[in-house]
Amino acid sequence: MNRTPLPFVAILVAAHTLSHAAHADEPAASASAAASAASAPASAAAPASAAAPASAAAPAPGTEDAHDLPPADAPAKPKKYAGPSRYSILVGLKGGLVVPAVGMLGATTGVGGGVGVDASFRFLRHFTSGLAVDGMFFVPGGAGETRNVSAFGGMLTGGALSHPDGIGGYGQLGLGFRVFAVGSTTGGSGAYTTFEAMAAAGLAFKLGDVRLVLPRAELLAGTASGTVEGHLVLTFGLAAYSDHDLEPQKKRSSD
Repeated sequence: MNRTPLPFVAILVAAHTLSHAAHADEPAASASAAASAASAPASAAAPASAAAPASAAAPAPGTEDAHDLPPADAPAKPKKYAGPSRYSILVGLKGGLVVPAVGMLGATTGVGGGVGVDASFRFLRHFTSGLAVDGMFFVPGGAGETRNVSAFGGMLTGGALSHPDGIGGYGQLGLGFRVFAVGSTTGGSGAYTTFEAMAAAGLAFKLGDVRLVLPRAELLAGTASGTVEGHLVLTFGLAAYSDHDLEPQKKRSSD
């Protein structure tokens, strides 16, 4: 029987032991490599995040992309016309030539002139209501008896405008009284009071805050007073008003 030399046996045992030790160290090395790989992205992320502000910096002027530019302001919409105001105060002067027609002022008084103040409240855009006062002065005229006459009147008025903010017709009615101061070359001088009605019409148009009625014609008819006959007077002239709106534009409606 052959016997294996002892040195050879010792070499085999040592090789077997080293092989087992090498296999036991492989899992530890794999685990260490995995841990290194997991920590590598975290360490690389820090420089990348630190460099992010530099890469996100604003581009140089003139190199912006069209999508990066702020949107242009939208063009302003034209304001819709709100229409004329519904309420205003009209204060103005009226005047013109006064022509006596019939009655107390007919044959013995010549033409004259008149001037007055008219104040009205305009409502519902088209209608007016107010008060008017005026004075008239006539030159003496006629053959025989000559009368020197002046007259002062006051009345309540109401009117209407066809186009409050444009050119249109204007009509006015009034009812009140008139006081005549009469001086006669043949006697009969004194003061006489009569009731009086008025009707006026004209062409009205507005220029900013001024409203004009031109031309303006007015007919005055008065009743008899005691022994004094009635009268009929025509006036031809104009009227100019300051129109003060009472309604802010933003509250107006266009209907």
